[in-house]
Amino acid sequence: MINTPIVYVKETNGYYFRLVDGKNQLLKKEKIKLKEIKSSIEPNSLIKEGYIKFEKQNPLYFIKADEKLLQVPKNAKDFVSIYPDRRAELERFIKENNIKIKQEESLIKLVKFMNR
Repeated sequence: MINTPIVYVKETNGYYFRLVDGKNQLLKKEKIKLKEIKSSIEPNSLIKEGYIKFEKQNPLYFIKADEKLLQVPKNAKDFVSIYPDRRAELERFIKENNIKIKQEESLIKLVKFMNR
């Protein structure tokens, strides 16, 4: 995440990490949830009444194209249906390169291919 630009998206009023730039941008939204722990884990701990823990959530990925922000679907079949005019081309690329939609590296490779 070092040297990854952060961009503001007006449509959602939020900030995202831009992983791929170009006509189709791949954006990543990090979420952290505060979780209150009622009692201390350690019996000899100085914290007796409980504490708040930061829990990192799974990131969400979005593609921004033509001023539209689309969340990346969970599977390749749904992803390809977003681009019906490039369906065959994308299906072939996903199969040949063993693209996994849930992996960040694969998504980066796929969006860079789409920007060609």
